[in-house]
Amino acid sequence: MAESTCKPLEGWQSKGSMTKYIQLDNAGENKLFEKFSKSSDWQFNWQFEYTSRDTPQHNHMAELGFAVISNKVGALFIRENVPYKYRFHLYMEEFKTATDIHGLAIV
Repeated sequence: MAESTCKPLEGWQSKGSMTKYIQLDNAGENKLFEKFSKSSDWQFNWQFEYTSRDTPQHNHMAELGFAVISNKVGALFIRENVPYKYRFHLYMEEFKTATDIHGLAIV
């Protein structure tokens, strides 16, 4: 993982796109990536920032996205006049549809 990540970053750096900070969770492979990138083979001068892993506080944008799409599912069911007893059976398909619709939104 470390070498396959360093190669494109080196390409970007050679094109003038400078990377100063790399933000990762504090998993073991990411710590090894930091060691590998600072080794004599690569000698990158990046500053690594670590966040706690598996915490919603550090992944709040993804959690908000799930809440937004879930609310769209409810709105779609109401707009389509789907009876309440069938909603549980159709929820996964409606969630896929809401995700597709959400992807089409202009930001």
